[in-house]
Amino acid sequence: MTGSHGSFEPFDETYDEQEAKHRFESALRAARKATHPPAKGMVPKREKKHAVSEGGSPQRKGGEAEMPHGHRGLKRPA
Repeated sequence: MTGSHGSFEPFDETYDEQEAKHRFESALRAARKATHPPAKGMVPKREKKHAVSEGGSPQRKGGEAEMPHGHRGLKRPA
């Protein structure tokens, strides 16, 4: 690594900083995803709603407070 100037240039002069940044960030994202499976609270709202409308798990039965957008019809089919 003999750069005449201080910056670190991996292989050639056409090295693109944006590309490197992008690569770095996607790698970082992949690593993060691998080490942290999505937390329970991170489930997209759509899936949450779906689970509730299907009956959901027992401890989520009172999902009313969680969805204060007038989704009452979902929970009372009768």
